[in-house]
Amino acid sequence: MGSSAVAMEDVPSVDIMSELLGRFKCSSKPDKHLILIGPPGSGKGAQSPIIKEEYCLCHLATGDMLRAAVAAKCL
Repeated sequence: MGSSAVAMEDVPSVDIMSELLGRFKCSSKPDKHLILIGPPGSGKGAQSPIIKEEYCLCHLATGDMLRAAVAAKCL
């Protein structure tokens, strides 16, 4: 997976400020690692974005990742 460089002058100021504010907000929060486990339809997908925003976490939907890998015949 490669990275691509973007010239800062091409990034809108509002996007830069939004990113900086988000990083500042999250910098004071302790690191957390959560795993949501539950049966289908229990609300894991509905609650994940809320928890992600509140606690400055990364959301990895492993079910979606697995389905994408199977569809791409990576497994």
